[in-house]
Order: sequence, then C-alpha cells, then structure tokens
Amino acid sequence: MIDESWQSITVTDFVGEWSLLEQSDVPKSGALLARNVDFWIPGMVGTRTGWIVMTTPNDAVTGAMNWVFADPVYGAKNYIVYFKTGYGVRQLDVSSNSASNLYSISAYSAAFAEAGIRFYAAHFDAFSLGVDGGKVFQYGLSGADTLFARPLTTSEVTVTCGAPSSGGSCSAGTHYVAYLPTTRMGFTSKPEPVGATSYQLTGTSVVTTAANKKFLVTVTPTATWPTWAGTIQLAMTTTTNYSRFLKVPGAILATPAGGSTPVTYTIDISDTDLSLQEEVTDYQNLVTQGPSGTAPFKPHCCFVAGDRMIYLFKSSTYGQGYFASKPGNYQAIQNPRYLPGQLEITCGWYQDRMICLTGPRGTYYAFDNGDDPSTWAAEGLIDGTIGTPCIRGVDTNVASGNTWVVDPNGLYRFFGGHFDARPASYYQTNEWRKINFAVLHTIQVKDWAQKQTVSVIAPLKLQGYCATSGTYIQWTAGTETALPNTGDTFCPNWKAGTVITINGVANTIVSVTSNGLAAIIGTDAGVQVNVLWVAVPDYPTHEMCWNYSEGTAPSKVKYSRNHIQNVAPGAICVVRNDLTKREHLWLFPNVAGSFYRRMETNEALPYRDGNVGIRDEYKTSWYPGISEGGANVLQHHGLKSRSYGKGTMVIQMQSIDGNRTVNLAPISLLESPGKVIFRGAHMLSESISYDFSNNGVVDTNWAVSLLMHYYSIQAMSR
Repeated sequence: MIDESWQSITVTDFVGEWSLLEQSDVPKSGALLARNVDFWIPGMVGTRTGWIVMTTPNDAVTGAMNWVFADPVYGAKNYIVYFKTGYGVRQLDVSSNSASNLYSISAYSAAFAEAGIRFYAAHFDAFSLGVDGGKVFQYGLSGADTLFARPLTTSEVTVTCGAPSSGGSCSAGTHYVAYLPTTRMGFTSKPEPVGATSYQLTGTSVVTTAANKKFLVTVTPTATWPTWAGTIQLAMTTTTNYSRFLKVPGAILATPAGGSTPVTYTIDISDTDLSLQEEVTDYQNLVTQGPSGTAPFKPHCCFVAGDRMIYLFKSSTYGQGYFASKPGNYQAIQNPRYLPGQLEITCGWYQDRMICLTGPRGTYYAFDNGDDPSTWAAEGLIDGTIGTPCIRGVDTNVASGNTWVVDPNGLYRFFGGHFDARPASYYQTNEWRKINFAVLHTIQVKDWAQKQTVSVIAPLKLQGYCATSGTYIQWTAGTETALPNTGDTFCPNWKAGTVITINGVANTIVSVTSNGLAAIIGTDAGVQVNVLWVAVPDYPTHEMCWNYSEGTAPSKVKYSRNHIQNVAPGAICVVRNDLTKREHLWLFPNVAGSFYRRMETNEALPYRDGNVGIRDEYKTSWYPGISEGGANVLQHHGLKSRSYGKGTMVIQMQSIDGNRTVNLAPISLLESPGKVIFRGAHMLSESISYDFSNNGVVDTNWAVSLLMHYYSIQAMSR
C-alpha cells in the first residue's frame, strides 16, 4: 500500500539516453541507458518492433538503394539495388523477393544514384577511393556500361560517301561527314570517328555538283559495333565552313551493339537548311575515356542534382574536385570544378538549385545558374568545421528539407541553408565517440521520414569489465571506482574473429551469448577478475537511432542504441511497399544471410528479430535527484507505472552508487493500456534508477507512459 506521507515524483515523458551529462544531471525524462527501445508514440518508451526476414539470398551486403520507376514500356518497377561482397551489384525484385546479378566489380561498395529507368554507380574501396570509371545500368538491357564511353577511331569504324547522284538539294562543293554517337544507355558522346593516333575528329569528304546533289553515306564497323552502341546521328559541314559539323535532320541510325551490320543514309539537304541545325562541335570538348578505354577519372561518389549528375573524385589527373554534367545528359561533362585549395569532397546533396559539397574539412555550396558549369560563381562556404568523411555520411529528406550529416563530432542537421548550432546527438556525445571512424567507409546514415527517425549504422568501439576463466569471459559491472551503467556489455552480433583486448592482451571472439553477458574467446586467458576489455570492430555493429517526431533539437530527439541478435548490419535502406505505398526500413547483413524489414506494431508477431527475442533495456535517470532529494539518504518505496504489452516486464531498482540492486515483482502485461500498477521495494540511497527490460524473451514487449516514484527521507546524510 502507498503511505500518504511518502513523497513522489511523476514522469510522463521519456526522451532516451543522455550519456553526455554527469549522471545526476540527467533530467527526469532522460535515461542513463536505452537499448532496443522505441519512442514512436509521444510520451512513451517501450520495446522496439522487430525485424522480419523478407528473403534469404545468402549475400553479404555493403550498400543498397531502392530503385523505383515507372516506364511506358516496362510499367511500374520496384527494386533494391545492392552491392554484394565478392561479386558486385545485384538487384532484388521487391514484389517477388527474387534476386539476380547485374554486373561484377571488385570494390568495397558503391554509391548509387537513381535516374528513372537507369541508375548510376560509383564504386569505392576501403580507403574511400574510386576503383573504376563508374557504371550506368538501364532496365531491360543486359549488363552495365562504363561511364563516359570513348569515341571510336578510324581503325574501328569507316564512314564512306558514295558518288553523288542526280537531283537532290545539297549545295555544290566539298562537304565533310561524321556522326554523333549516343550509347544504348543514353550518353551522347564525342563526334566520331577520331584519328587512331591524333584522337581528333576525322570527317570523310564528298564533293557535290550542280547536277549531283545527294549521296549515300555508309558507316561500317571494322569488326563489330561496341557493346555500348546505341544510335548515331549523322553530321555534316557546309561547303563554306569545314570546322562546323551540324546535325543532318532525320539521320538517326540504330547501330546494333555487338553486331557487324553497316548502316546507311542518303543525305539530301542544302547548306541553307543545314546551317539552321544544331552544331555538334561542342561535343568534342566532352571528357571521355581514353583511346584504350582508360577511365578519365575514378569517381567515388555520384548523386543527382536537379537535371544534372554530380561526380566526385580524388587522386586523379584532375586533382580532387567534382564534375557537373550538362542538363539532361548525365554523362556529358566538360570542365572540373574545385573547392578552395582543392579540398576533399566526400559526398554531397542537392537542395533548391544549391549543390552542397561536404568533406572532412567543411561544407561548401555551388549555385546552379542553369548554364554551363564553367559559368557558375565560385563555390561558397557553408561551414568550415562541419562535414563528413564518410561517402554514405549524408541523407536528405526532401519533403521536410532536413539533411543529416555524419560529422566526427556528431550527427548534424542541415536545414534552411545552415547547420544547427549543436548536433542532434549532442546529449549522446559519449556514445557518438564510440564510432570507429578509422573505417569510415562502413558508416551509413538513413532518414526514415515516415517514422521520423534517423539511423546511423556504424562500428562501435566498446569497453567494459569482465572476469575470465580459460576461454570463457563473463561481463561484470565493473570495479568499485567505476561509475554504474558506463561499461558496455559484449555485442551479441560480433563476428567470429573480432579482436578483443582483455587486460592489455589481444584475443579473438569465437561467440557471444544472446544477452551479451558472456563470450567465448580463441585462447586461454587464465583466471582474472574485473579486468578491462576493449573491442574495436572494423564493420558496422549497431544501429544508432534518433526519433525526431517531437523536434530535431538535441533536447527533443530520443535516442536508442539498437542491435539485431546475431546480425551485423552491412547496409540500410528505405524501401517502398507497392501494395500499401508506405515506406519501410530494410537492413542487410555484412555476412552472408537474410534481408530484414522493420515491422509495424499491427503485424503478426512484431516483437521478434527473425525467430529470436529482442533484448531491450531502459534505465531511467536518478530519482528523485539532487534537485528534489538533495544529498539526503532516502527510503525508496517503489513505483507506480502505467504500462501495457505482452508477456512480463522485468523491473530492477539500482542504488546511485551501483552497489545494490532490488528486483521488483514483475508485471504481467495486457495488450491495451489500463491499470496503474504499484510495485514496492525497499532501498536506502540518495537516489535510485529503474531498469525496465523484457529479458530478451521472444514475442515479449512492454511500453510505459507513466511512472511515479515514491520515497521518504531516512537520514540527512550518510
């Protein structure tokens, strides 16, 4: 029973972990620790929903993109394009969950950019450097084409002009004929053919007379048309200016890729009419592959900016900078652009005609004036201290205008042309500092707009205390001098072979128990008690999740560190459901296995990861805290909570010195909110914290919307 003389505090909101502050300064609504919990309903905290297996292609994945388009020929399509370790790029048909190969490439992963029926990809290695010239893939075609196709030489294709015949409209005199190629993937490249050694456009001459004013043009491949061949547009000079090649109207000829069939066309046009046509001379200035197919540069990232494609590069003959394509011709690039001092550009985004370019030494912008990029104003500074070194360290929510940037100092929001004064992760700074930025190529951020959450998957450096007995190690709360709740438990999804240093000696993980409280290592560590362990994985281990449904300020976002039992994440992606038109968060493993989708609360068995339980934990701040309890020793009597769920909610009370715990009677939950239930306890301490958990029991979940803590003064001091 509750004594009316007891004092109480009431908490009606729960904002997640605030690990930056000294523990006694964490507000009542904050938490000392939040693991695998959700805040989707305002004012509540509870078990996060689980991850359901969608398909099991047994692929290890390091990057993914939802590729959605509608085409008059192929209809509406919905694919997940992903990078498979050891192969390259594959696709998953979302409607059938069937996976298939697209093309092979040796790289760590890829940065994808969707563009309707096509997607573009820049492939990068573990040093975040581009590995090749990039690829473009088009639905309905076999294989991918390397970007910036080279022009064919006179040794590979021949343009011949037949003897002019009577009649026709061509002006009398000498003309030169060439053609403008467009690849099967839509890239209009340099005019062809070019000299085999000079690599300059080489036209074929023909002489027309007053009597003979039309002629047949034949274009013949020496062997076969290249695999990237699509169409050619014949071009010709007038009789008065041999340096200007102009498109011959109607002279667009299909060139069968891989075939050897010549193509022909009869030219019949006067100089007067020809001079009104589009000139193709400017196409000669495009950046393309070299004569042997050598990439002009190796992009490590690409993204769509309005009707242009942006390609970022490092360590090339152009230095480090970016190319912006011509409008509507995503591979037509001409002059590189640079940040001041050729600062490194890691990735970028587009917003309101502003191209934002970010790297490890700040963030800049370029304004697209709609003209050739060479006419743009110099790049301007947005912020010289905030930027990301991670290729997948930026994600934009177009609808809200939010862009999230993974800076080594925090997760920053860019909005309205500037960054917030503090990162959204400010109160989780200690958590953020656990990210292993030494393997920055593995870190990814994704905004799930529908649920108003932003997630970062990252490798976390963890440390704590343990006891060893041979190859068996047991997690411990720490030494008497350690602050309570500051030591990490072992990570259940560490991969076998992960290095763990125990008391200064390196060892390797063999396996970890599901609760993270015990592990097996590869060699005998003897018998030790309360010794420090440190693990620094080089692959993503956790999902760091912020709910911003009640605001994006550091004091408004609600944070939880999440993991999936036995699944180390390799990539994360928001995917549209064709039936419901809703968007779902998908997660892909970095070890060959299944693909997962985050579940909704109204689905069957929504509180399990695959077939295993979700081990959650939420430790409240210290109650009643110094502001209300002072430094007095208090008698803590227990709590009232309004909670619901399924199964049993386990509650533990912990003293502020971390030396004592009391297990309260568990609460058997109902699936609809109802009674406010009291659970009594007896503990002497200046303040206490409650720990809520489901103990990892499969299909068990809890949610709390009200907490009332009861206490009375026992003594003025110890």
